[in-house]
Amino acid sequence: MADQLFPAYDASAFALGIPGEPAPLPEALQTPTRRVRIRFIFSLTLATAAIFFSISPIPSILMPLQIQEIDGANKIAVLGLISGLSALVAVITNPIVGALSDRTTSRFGRRRPWLLAGGLLAPISMFVMMNAHSIPVLLVGALGLQFFANFVFSTLTAIIPDQIPAEQRGLVGALVGLVVPIVGLAGSVVIGALMKDMTIRYLTVIILVPLVLVPYAFLVPDKRLTPGYLPPFRLMTFLKGFWISPRKHPDFGLVWLARFGTFLGYNIAIGYLLYYLQDDLNYSKLFPGQSVTQGVAVLSIFTTAALFISTPLGGILSDRLKRRKPFVIASSAISALGLFMLAFIPTWNGAIIALVLVGLGVGAYLSVDQALATEVLPNATDRAKDMGIIGIANTLPGSLGPVIAAPILTATHSYLVLFVLGGFVSMVGSFIIQPVKSVR
Repeated sequence: MADQLFPAYDASAFALGIPGEPAPLPEALQTPTRRVRIRFIFSLTLATAAIFFSISPIPSILMPLQIQEIDGANKIAVLGLISGLSALVAVITNPIVGALSDRTTSRFGRRRPWLLAGGLLAPISMFVMMNAHSIPVLLVGALGLQFFANFVFSTLTAIIPDQIPAEQRGLVGALVGLVVPIVGLAGSVVIGALMKDMTIRYLTVIILVPLVLVPYAFLVPDKRLTPGYLPPFRLMTFLKGFWISPRKHPDFGLVWLARFGTFLGYNIAIGYLLYYLQDDLNYSKLFPGQSVTQGVAVLSIFTTAALFISTPLGGILSDRLKRRKPFVIASSAISALGLFMLAFIPTWNGAIIALVLVGLGVGAYLSVDQALATEVLPNATDRAKDMGIIGIANTLPGSLGPVIAAPILTATHSYLVLFVLGGFVSMVGSFIIQPVKSVR
């Protein structure tokens, strides 16, 4: 990552007094060639599962319930504010922490200090949220959680190219990729639906995160980087490296905009699902004795099941037919159709069908658009950095979606307007991809 974000620089050659003669590449930066064992893959998967199981139910279930209890009259605006700021913190923190950990020369390694910090400080932020009885305190806890959780996210992501040889990365990437939605769903069901007491819910994840991540941080191999080998982190240099001219690389720009539009539409609509079930569908009256959180968990099961069908299917068909654009356009349209159904069929069965369509569309989009993105990258030497830029089109809508949605709901008091807007924005994403010329 470091050699992709900053200009090439070999300080060690000058330190040795041999100007112009390249020094041996530090072991920490060498491409791994030794195959890792099953226990290494299992431990990485378990660490990923622990953080996503713990984090997933907080923004979708626990935090909306807390906001409703603290300030029910302004819950829409407050959830939009906290969700938007939290997502913005994630967008900023993840790449910066990644660049800083690339340059960490601690005797404990490059990744271990950041993984330990995240594993210990994220639960403290959860504890703050658990004890929040005012919106400002809840906001501080939520932002702290997002900040420190991204220490963990960026570190776990870096471990794959650090430690795993190329011939095993497909397997590991697939396992980790499958774990994320599975444990996210499990977290929503176990924490959100099966547990009733808010304190018990929070204590479960507060204990789980350090229980798994701290031992993992000490057990995972982490080679030390030679001090002075890489240039120091400079924010302006870092930011300049993230600009790719859309004039020089129009297809890359169009793919980024299409993904941004699709996920912005999704985030505008889906962030308020719990309140939609509660306020519009009157879920508790439809199913006496069940809580709204159980309804969210049920919809999550349907969405995740659809995603598991469409993600591999879309990728396989796209590879066989050697076509990307038609699949991206179709999957974006299917997701938009699901959002329109949420708007115009305000029933429980309608919500199930709608969320299945959204899951099918998003799953196929993720698999095919990822392949499409790899075919429009500007430079082979900057693949990781450029894919990171594509990734911002996934995360940035998480910040903007709630900011757009909250004033709309406050002004119109209509989920129909919100879902229709989300559907149209997603459809725009499908139109943007059509002018791409370098990929069929």
